[in-house]
Amino acid sequence: MPGPLLPILGPLLPALLIFLGLRRWPIAAGISGFLSTLLLRFILAAVPLDGSPGAGSEHLFAGNEFHFLGRALLLTEPLHSIMLLIFTGAALLFLLSALWPQGPDFVPAGLAALSPLSFALQVEPFTFGALGFLFTAALVAPMIQSGRAMVTHTAFRYLSMLALSVPPLLVAGWMLDSQQLALVGAVRQLLALGLLLLLAGFPFHLWIRPLLAEARPLVAVYVLALLHLAVVTFGWQLLARYPTIEQGGQFNALLVWSGGASALLAAFLALGSLRPRRLLAYLILADVGAAILAFSAGTPGVGATTAILVARFASLTVACAGVMLWQPAATLPKGILSSVNRPRWGRAIFLFGALSLAGAPLTLGFAGRWAAVSVSGERSFVLGLVLIVATAGAIMAVIRAALSGYAEAEPNTQEPHPLFG
Repeated sequence: MPGPLLPILGPLLPALLIFLGLRRWPIAAGISGFLSTLLLRFILAAVPLDGSPGAGSEHLFAGNEFHFLGRALLLTEPLHSIMLLIFTGAALLFLLSALWPQGPDFVPAGLAALSPLSFALQVEPFTFGALGFLFTAALVAPMIQSGRAMVTHTAFRYLSMLALSVPPLLVAGWMLDSQQLALVGAVRQLLALGLLLLLAGFPFHLWIRPLLAEARPLVAVYVLALLHLAVVTFGWQLLARYPTIEQGGQFNALLVWSGGASALLAAFLALGSLRPRRLLAYLILADVGAAILAFSAGTPGVGATTAILVARFASLTVACAGVMLWQPAATLPKGILSSVNRPRWGRAIFLFGALSLAGAPLTLGFAGRWAAVSVSGERSFVLGLVLIVATAGAIMAVIRAALSGYAEAEPNTQEPHPLFG
């Protein structure tokens, strides 16, 4: 069986079994999701991508190409590495959900969402990938809602933004496939719009703060780290196939404007935030801005963007673990830390994760943020300065919140913000 089918078909059966039999038992569901995803990850890592005849006799899954109904699924070496990262991150989140339950739909929906996500990254032409992201969003929405029938605000916002990204990408894909070179300027603008909607860049960031306020913490890690890594990979493949897109000023200008505005706005709003979840939301928006600026640099920014997203996964996971430890002891599983030490340990872990997310020196996020500053500074002194100012503001916001003692309790609702949602 061709290798590209493994990450598409592999997650569906365990997701269905967990949904039907284990979703009511968080520990069993989390461990089962962890083992299933880890097994798929190891099988995927062993898939030979050369497609040679000899490989098929030794491996159940072999080859890097599959054709179906006139469409191609391609599993390239760079994409193979990115998908291994995504499956590894998902497995870790499922394991953590056994310790801190994230709602009955987290594991089955998160595991099933890996299927359309893998399809979106492998399918040719790329326009069908946009539909893959829409199906992924439809599976992620129940994770955001977390089984609460009356809490649909954030899930609806997220699903709406992802749905709005599909038409620009489809229209741009039709123009590229029909070789309408006279409209290349419009194509660049449509592609930039679609990618910004997928990445939640300014001004399409209105669901980030509600996501941190309403959804379970690990859901935010899944959506804002793993899915964003898939989106930027989708964008890199698009630019590699159509290099003329990147040569236009409209495409890069829209990305630069959105990335810079996201970073500066987030740093400004973070300075006035004392609640842990709200502070995390603004720190994530600043990180999104840095990633968009690095992505807009093209090939020189690939390493910086990857470093930012990998560090975002680690930093946000640590910060969310701190938030969950910080909660009242009655809502947490017993036996890990004493109820007396939990708040103190939670604050310390949250502080380290937040500083790392802000890009502070000597933390996990510093290397990626500094790489983004270097890449942006080589393009324009102003862009480098913008990122430095935004990073400094985010670090100051975390230190200010720590010195102020944070807010001890944070309700699971939010008031709409005129700029942030």
